[in-house]
Amino acid sequence: MIKIRYFLFLFLALFCVFAAFRCWTVPNVLIFRSESVGDIYVPTFYPPTDTARLKFSDGAVSAVSVHPDSAPIVQSNGLSIYRVPSTSPFCHATPKFCVPGREGVIVLSGQNEKGPVFSSSYAVLTEVDTSLSHLRHLVNKSSPSQRLFVVSLNGRVKSVKELQNSGSDFSINLRDFEEFSYKFLIYSFVSSALIVFSIYILLSPGSMRFFRELYEQNKFSSLFVCVLWLLFYICVFPSMFCHDTIIHNANAQIYTEWYSGLYFIYNSCVRIIGFEWIQLVPALAGLLSVLLLLRCGSLAMAGRPIWQKRLLSAATVGLFVCNPAIIISMFSQQRYFVVITVVFLAISLWFYGYFKSLSENRPFSRSLAVAVLVLCGLSWLLRAEYLAVFAVSILFFVFSKVAAGRSRLLVVAGSVCFIIFMKMFIDHAMPILYDYNKDLAKWKYLTVSDISMSYPYICQGQVDQELAGIIGYFAPAQKVCEVGPESFWWGMMSGKAGLNAVPTMRNLQQRVVWDIKNNWRPFLHYRWETGLQLFFGDIWQMDSRYRRRDIARATGVPVDINTTIPDVFGLINDHPATRGLNRDIISLYVRASQAVNIKGLVVIAVVSIVALATGWSWLTPLFSLLFVAMVIPIVLVAPTVNWAYLAFIPVWASFSVPLAVCEILVTQRYFKNYAPRGWLASGFLHMQRFVRFAALSGGCWALDAVTLLVLNHAAHLPPMLANMISSCLAASIVFLVSCRHIHGASGDGLLKRSGFYIAYTLLLIIVASTVLPVLMGYLVQLGGLNLTGGRLLLLAKIIITPPQLICNFFVSRLVAHYTFPSRDR
Repeated sequence: MIKIRYFLFLFLALFCVFAAFRCWTVPNVLIFRSESVGDIYVPTFYPPTDTARLKFSDGAVSAVSVHPDSAPIVQSNGLSIYRVPSTSPFCHATPKFCVPGREGVIVLSGQNEKGPVFSSSYAVLTEVDTSLSHLRHLVNKSSPSQRLFVVSLNGRVKSVKELQNSGSDFSINLRDFEEFSYKFLIYSFVSSALIVFSIYILLSPGSMRFFRELYEQNKFSSLFVCVLWLLFYICVFPSMFCHDTIIHNANAQIYTEWYSGLYFIYNSCVRIIGFEWIQLVPALAGLLSVLLLLRCGSLAMAGRPIWQKRLLSAATVGLFVCNPAIIISMFSQQRYFVVITVVFLAISLWFYGYFKSLSENRPFSRSLAVAVLVLCGLSWLLRAEYLAVFAVSILFFVFSKVAAGRSRLLVVAGSVCFIIFMKMFIDHAMPILYDYNKDLAKWKYLTVSDISMSYPYICQGQVDQELAGIIGYFAPAQKVCEVGPESFWWGMMSGKAGLNAVPTMRNLQQRVVWDIKNNWRPFLHYRWETGLQLFFGDIWQMDSRYRRRDIARATGVPVDINTTIPDVFGLINDHPATRGLNRDIISLYVRASQAVNIKGLVVIAVVSIVALATGWSWLTPLFSLLFVAMVIPIVLVAPTVNWAYLAFIPVWASFSVPLAVCEILVTQRYFKNYAPRGWLASGFLHMQRFVRFAALSGGCWALDAVTLLVLNHAAHLPPMLANMISSCLAASIVFLVSCRHIHGASGDGLLKRSGFYIAYTLLLIIVASTVLPVLMGYLVQLGGLNLTGGRLLLLAKIIITPPQLICNFFVSRLVAHYTFPSRDR
């Protein structure tokens, strides 16, 4: 009870601090200028670019005070602000003074100790542009006599004040204009509760026992990874900060569902704590995942030699440290990657609880089950494709024998109800709180993908004129081909996609679906190319913002306008103590970041086959299959070629290796003492044999394919004859090896069995070889593949291989165990 009081006191203290200091916001302010020459910039870490330049209206300026014919709305220290109607006599008499800006025609006029001033040229500075509460100076370029005036018209304090300049900088402090935000008060409450709850979990007996056992059994590995994570957080995080973080929305209280409502809530809570901590949660989630994998290794290696334990620990740490996708996910704040850290923390907890329950022969821990279910549910709320992970977690805890127990259904029901409540709150309460049109946002979100899916019917082959006409409501359809689908949306379409355009966006989706149903080949070919680009693309986030700054300093030319966006929130730092190490770390990972998705997929495939071949290791391959299955809808609807959509593939590659090793060791030890029986156990055994047979066949298939190409191209044999020879050679090797080592048959009558199997193989080869040229002809007629010669032959070979493999497995097993009649009576 005393502990609860302490935590309650901590919560109240945090809430009071946040309410007093973090719930204040600055309404839009106007910056008037006295000279129409030169530029004014928000200060950035990088050389000034157009993104950081204030956009002034085209109103006139004068050194003589001119007073409009209306009453001032603000007066201070001899300076007055007027809101002038464009139809007023003043505007008719002096039209050059009445050019409207973003807030209409607003005029500054008067005289203070520095002399008279008149200006109707102003820029609007908002919380979207920068964090106004922390803005301390503006940069003046090419106008030494420039005077700047800050005006607040929308807040509780309406005032006008001239800024003091020192050299080329103008000092500015907007704290006097701050207003209290009750919306931020809500996030203060949530942030305080989350911090206290996290501390409570960290100090709980279960967590303390976990860390004590971790230190006792993985002292050096755990300390090494903690120090390394701290080094990365200090050095790597600032340089890989991405412009796509959209912290400006949370800062300005502009709700968006575009990046998921939960992500907006997350960013808003970070705004309360401080944007300088924006990367702490993903980094800690990644660190905890590594520590959990180290504990999984300890459970799996119980009773084994110490060198094996150290080898697995070193491999676990090395896989994380050497994988650029891991580093990006943990230290590059972006909406794609926050969800990855959440779901992989859930997976780490999942496997840890699973291994612990098997090792101790007891049900899955209820607290761990709740944590896994909630984290998987939150990942779904962050990104829709992770619904698959959430669904599998529910099925596991409902039906898995390991998770059995009286309260398992109550645990699942409670966790699911919490996630459903969160979804309903995000779907209904948040739009009401922010006066946000959810239906319009939904159609905008869908239209981005629809434009991309329409590309092959607009830009490739015969143009669908009806589809082009629908797109023409926004801009000429040919522009989609010139600039690309995503640029077309953001540059030409998004500004016109309002409420009036919803019927047109709905028609666009219906027409795209109709095109795909009636002529799916162009779409499939286009998405095949998109998928290849996604899998073979490099990590474009793996780039040093410092390097860009260095180039810009040397040349005087900005490299990328997007690099200035994060810095105006004070999130980029260049400390001399870490500058050199930062360059070296980034350069190292840049060299390792090429085609990271396809590399990860290869690792996943190999590890899954090895894990399945052990017979009882099913959870790791299940996740591999799940992540690969998630790729298909993502590739089909992805609006742009961005490797981050598939980032879970290379991240899972580093997880799957130590988890597969641990699962193999733990399950083999467990099922040695508790061998399961029944149809499920029989199914696993047959799956084990089939995977081993498939792995053996895979190696011989490679031999088969190489032999086929050599015979076809070097020996100039026709495809049918070449395929018969290569397939017969490979099949013979497969049968001889699998007969005893996979099917467990005796060596009696091996020659006779081999002859029988070769006869079957010849029959199957004749059928397959007959189908092969027919299949090649169909592929040529299919069009769009642009394959000829050896590549076309190889693709046809790949297509006919799976049915051959299944037939070979069952026939080889039948032949291996068949009892031939004896001549002896």
